[in-house]
Amino acid sequence: MQVNCEFYEPMGEILPYIKNLKKELPIKDEIYMVKNLT
Repeated sequence: MQVNCEFYEPMGEILPYIKNLKKELPIKDEIYMVKNLT
């Protein structure tokens, strides 16, 4: 945590953020196919 940074702003409680993050993240990694443009 960068509390000495001049731009640091506390965002509130971390536990609700972590719980929401677990809900929002996909269960599996998404795989993307990239076309070769050459």
